[in-house]
Amino acid sequence: MGPIFTLTKNIFSLFSARLIDILCRFGVLAIVTRYLGVEAYGEYVFANTFVAFFVILANMGVEEILTREIATSPGDAGRLLYGAMTIRLLLIPLATLPYLAIAFSITVSRIVIHAICIALFAQIFLSLINLFFSVFRGMEKMEYEPVVGLLINLTLISAVLAIVRLDLGFIALFDANLLAYLGAAVVLFFFVQKRLKNDSLKFDMKLGRSLIQDGYPLGISALLLAASFHVDIFVLRYLRDATEVALFQLPYQIIFRLFIIPVSLVSALFPSLSRLAGVRGDGEEGLKTTVLQNYKMLLMISTLTALLLVNLADNLVLIMGGVHFSGGVISLRILACSVIFLFVDFLQSLTLVALNKQRLLIIQNIISLAVNLMLDFALIPYYGYVGACVATLTAFAVRFAVGLIFVHRSLGGISIYPMLLKIAASGSAAGGFMLLMSGLHEVVTSLGGILIFLFVIVKTRCLSLNELNVFRQRLKT
Repeated sequence: MGPIFTLTKNIFSLFSARLIDILCRFGVLAIVTRYLGVEAYGEYVFANTFVAFFVILANMGVEEILTREIATSPGDAGRLLYGAMTIRLLLIPLATLPYLAIAFSITVSRIVIHAICIALFAQIFLSLINLFFSVFRGMEKMEYEPVVGLLINLTLISAVLAIVRLDLGFIALFDANLLAYLGAAVVLFFFVQKRLKNDSLKFDMKLGRSLIQDGYPLGISALLLAASFHVDIFVLRYLRDATEVALFQLPYQIIFRLFIIPVSLVSALFPSLSRLAGVRGDGEEGLKTTVLQNYKMLLMISTLTALLLVNLADNLVLIMGGVHFSGGVISLRILACSVIFLFVDFLQSLTLVALNKQRLLIIQNIISLAVNLMLDFALIPYYGYVGACVATLTAFAVRFAVGLIFVHRSLGGISIYPMLLKIAASGSAAGGFMLLMSGLHEVVTSLGGILIFLFVIVKTRCLSLNELNVFRQRLKT
């Protein structure tokens, strides 16, 4: 099999895994919101968000380094995995004990503390799952991910349906997650053992220490990024109540799941970006051209996606949460604008990684987190979850601007402003049409908005047929 076939297979496998996860998680979300109601769902969100940092603490960048090392030295896959497992088994208790201490010290109900404890143990198995996935990614055997992802989600959906049918209550939903991750971890362990049948299990502290020394900058960056994504929930829970957490987080979940679009597109181009970043002369110009084309593609896709989310907000919230979550419509409409910045952010991040300037991501994450946190404390006391949405949108806009500055300087100067004006004009025309025709059915106004957006894009010559051909060729290189 040639490299193009392998790349295509891996992209398809990763996309399939993420698509399966999105569809199944949306299904679980629609069931859980209706079963728990607004306030209890807010507590459910808080407990899960509280433990969301655990996997990052247990990883600290080791998984990314493990994938890289196995890709370059596949014969050492077994030794590298066991080195990573050594440091993982050391980090898990070091991260668990502080987590439990904080959980028992915060002001929440005993049932929420119970839920946090169960969710924490589920996260332990998830950290092992991610470690095993890193091995298969390094071996370019990514077809295991959709299989295991389907196993996790089928187990989770089946358990959640049984819980709702038997009315087993709040805590049982966390047991369902634990069951799903435990089963997947066991299955993946046997898959790994089969692939590494010639390697015996032997822990290696020296190798594990080496892996974490290489990976900790990525771990710090990931912690800061997760904090900037989740800080609103903690501030809302502290300053307001669980109901406001729910009305913020349900639309946020919809937005966040759409991240599959830029991840799938840009991940396919990352090898090409990396190769161009290592070539002087013509390669530098080729990298600038490729990055600009991807800016244009992602800005058009994200602008159109944001418009559709705003137009369809009522129906989306009704489908995902039911009538009790109707207050989340305004949240979705505000957060929909953040899609524009989020989609392009992934391109900016991978461009900096390709240029070996990933340490700049730490600065970007610190600035984004600081802006979000300051605006949360300024707006949430007066405007509640709506203020949290405005704070998040502003933080993502600042994050985009900082990333653009870093990319601009790292590439020696690029200009995206002419294309920004053309795409903004296209979005304004489509948005104006949707607003004027708001009395019609949402499907009609959405289709009309798409056509107007594409018409203005063509008329302003924002995207040419030649650029589409170049973009397609980049995928093949």
